[in-house]
Amino acid sequence: MSDGAPGGRRDVYLISSAAMIRSVAIGSLSVFFGLYLASRGFNEIRIGFLIASGLAGMAFGTLLAGSFADRFGRRKMFVLISAVMAVAGVALALADTFVTVLIGSFIGMVNSMGRERGPAQAIDQSVLAQSVSAETRTATFSKYTFLLDVGTAIGSLAAGIPHSLHGYRLALLVYSGMLALSCAIYPLMSAQVEAKSVERAVPLSPQSRKLIGGFAFLSVMDSLGGGFITRTLLSYWFIQRFGVDPAWVGVLFAGASLVNSVS
Repeated sequence: MSDGAPGGRRDVYLISSAAMIRSVAIGSLSVFFGLYLASRGFNEIRIGFLIASGLAGMAFGTLLAGSFADRFGRRKMFVLISAVMAVAGVALALADTFVTVLIGSFIGMVNSMGRERGPAQAIDQSVLAQSVSAETRTATFSKYTFLLDVGTAIGSLAAGIPHSLHGYRLALLVYSGMLALSCAIYPLMSAQVEAKSVERAVPLSPQSRKLIGGFAFLSVMDSLGGGFITRTLLSYWFIQRFGVDPAWVGVLFAGASLVNSVS
């Protein structure tokens, strides 16, 4: 990864490391979250609402990050996002009612999709694009995505370890600990990851707006279909329908992530 400015290479490594840690946590949560909710006695309808709440929180958080990260400071926003998700993970482990879990899922931006998405990744992409030269940008994004898929695979494997309510609560605490660990990485990044004031003042051209609008529409349609088969729902369905051991469900999704990483 060649850098476009001094410190760019180091920032790319730090961003990628934090993102991989985050993807391990999210990959694990996406597999066992539905099982945790079922062990709490929630039925399928309530589980669906809780998953939707987490995804809605993730969408809202991404909107806020996109609107305020450059003015607030990208490094500060990284830390804030990870800290909020970490605290919410602890709250989910301790929550004792449906309403508190619903609120915790929204505030914690619980990602049940199985792949890293959300406010932190949106800022990641801006930083990566700014930190490397145009010639190496595609290769940098490929390596970054590869690391995310590997992290998701590792997290999926680990998700098969807990088999009880106590185990799932402990897994949520580990999830929170990993997000807290990523918090410690972001302050190490250089000031060059921050947005330049001149960049914020440049408006998008009509052609760029059209391209972004078309891409956004395709993403919406893709996410609409993907929302019916989140990894959390699939893992829950495999176990409830076929009685598959949670450990094998983790192996299944880990294999899928590794195959995807090859692409």
